[in-house]
Amino acid sequence: MTISYDDDWEYAHAKLSDSVITFNNFPYYVKEVTPSCHVHLKKFYFGESVSANLNQLDLTPFSLGYYNSNDSCIYVKRVPQRNWKQGLRTNNIASNGGFVEFESEGFLNCLLDKYPSIDDCIEFISCQEYKAISFHKQFALGSKFKKGFNLLYKDKKVGYIDPEKTIFPVFDEHYIFLTELFEDIIHANNQGPL
Repeated sequence: MTISYDDDWEYAHAKLSDSVITFNNFPYYVKEVTPSCHVHLKKFYFGESVSANLNQLDLTPFSLGYYNSNDSCIYVKRVPQRNWKQGLRTNNIASNGGFVEFESEGFLNCLLDKYPSIDDCIEFISCQEYKAISFHKQFALGSKFKKGFNLLYKDKKVGYIDPEKTIFPVFDEHYIFLTELFEDIIHANNQGPL
């Protein structure tokens, strides 16, 4: 999604500065827009600086969800607010877990939709490397208990998975409607037969 600023660099600077947008299929932090309508960007997380023209930027909103951090995962969502600025910023996202590590490798992987497989998640929790870990923007595995691993959907416990039997989850009564979505995600990511 591109938006024309009709070469109005001041308007573009006001709308985009201090935001994260997409350039060449990668998240970049907008440092400034110059009078010549060039945009100074910093590669998200890596810090490399580049310049681009306004019409080269992709302003499509990022899809948010879980990101893996340290030994757990955090569910991130947009804060409902009316705002005249574009792009992703620290003040327009929130998590139920408190602080969002905005410029972290885990958050970058969320923006790029890079997640470990469900089998890897089971292994990480079994080896106690993680207390909870996401395998998709909407789904994560939580701590192990005698029946298996808690299955989380958008930060809510919705069932469990017993890897001794299958990776197919047993959904709690009120969350059976998630069955098809879960199957689609597993099949789309080639994460094993159900």
